Amino acid sequence: MYKKKVILLIALLLALSVPVFAAGQFLVDDADILTSSEERQLSEKLEEATEKCGMDVVIVTAEGIDGWDIESYADDYYDYNGYAADGVMLLIDMDERQWWITGIGEGKDVFTGSVIDTIGDLMEDDLKNGNYLDAFETYIEECIYYVDSPFEAGTS
Repeated sequence: MYKKKVILLIALLLALSVPVFAAGQFLVDDADILTSSEERQLSEKLEEATEKCGMDVVIVTAEGIDGWDIESYADDYYDYNGYAADGVMLLIDMDERQWWITGIGEGKDVFTGSVIDTIGDLMEDDLKNGNYLDAFETYIEECIYYVDSPFEAGTS
């Protein structure tokens, strides 16, 4: 009996000491701008988009980025949080009211500056009005569209 308690205690301590990372989470709402229901809905859509696109499609919200340049923060966040070699990520910094879309690997080829500007233009009103769910759904739809239409993406 004593042995079982010790083993259980050791297993519990090990489980609690393992750090939890955002790896594999396609939606990270650190700014807490979405409801639980919206988070579930978007998480499912991001998983579907990741499958359809063949690359990670990610959304991250932050309450602030500690004085970082948003482009550098987005690139580093993607690189250091366990995402695939190919992907695209939308970062929203609520503190500075700014956004950035970064393409990684093959995502850089698809999500050129003009494509990013087009997606941003489509999300802009919803972001300004606090309609984050609508803005994020637009981002997801456009990611799928541009991955499925690489010729159009390169010419936008």
